[in-house]
Amino acid sequence: IEIGGMSEAAAIDKLNAGLAGRLAEPIKLTAGEDSVELDPKTSGLGVDIPATVEDVAGGASPAALWRGLVGGGPSDLVKTADKDALAASLQGVAYQLDRAPVDGTVGFADGAVAATPAQVGRALDKEAAAGVIGAAFVVSTDPVELPMTESRPTVDQADVDKAVAEFAQPAVSGPVTVVAGDKRAIITPSVLTQALTLTPDAEGVLRPALDGEKLLVAGESVFGDLASGAKDASVKIENNRPVVVPGQSGQGIAAADLSQAVLGVLTKSGDERTATVTLSAVEAEL
Repeated sequence: IEIGGMSEAAAIDKLNAGLAGRLAEPIKLTAGEDSVELDPKTSGLGVDIPATVEDVAGGASPAALWRGLVGGGPSDLVKTADKDALAASLQGVAYQLDRAPVDGTVGFADGAVAATPAQVGRALDKEAAAGVIGAAFVVSTDPVELPMTESRPTVDQADVDKAVAEFAQPAVSGPVTVVAGDKRAIITPSVLTQALTLTPDAEGVLRPALDGEKLLVAGESVFGDLASGAKDASVKIENNRPVVVPGQSGQGIAAADLSQAVLGVLTKSGDERTATVTLSAVEAEL
């Protein structure tokens, strides 16, 4: 806005008229693909127009005096800011744009891998944001890219990708054969994944675990072919008198042994996906 050579009053009027729209125009703020708008008035941002005119026309140097009389090069606006109001507005901006980091996960559903991506967290650097917003106010209509501080999740995307590629996908790539003596049972991925989990350690590395008890329950129909269940004691009537029939022990698969054996072959392929277990004695409950 040219005000060189004008009286102080005329220059103030011209600046008021020329800047009215810009002073009220919301400032677009961006953080990556997200954006919000900041109301400059409620955020305490403004321009001291009389001080700007005085700065242009009232300088003591010969160059300033000459510019005031005949006009000359550009001069900066004298901007004002209510720090408390701006801080309050930036708190609201942070509420909209900040996000906590989210750990990635790797799980299983219906025999397949079900992973969720990790998300990097971010937090508004309010002090730096106040500086870039103040610098852009009025003089630029471009969106202001806000300075954000990133925070990484404990389980980042690299951890997720590694766990999927090196364990989860191989684990569900086919059935597992469980061998006990001369008997065999086939565990399908849909049964296997009901007992299979990946949980992070303190470093964010996803560690696999197989719950043997859950696997025995999920695969009850196939594991029954490997074991002979114990029979509880019972009572029968002979010659009108009760007679106790002693219980009989059986053979079964220990959950811990099953878990260890199956977990050890899940990253293998083909015939190597065979887990050998030893049947152990199962005592009758009665």
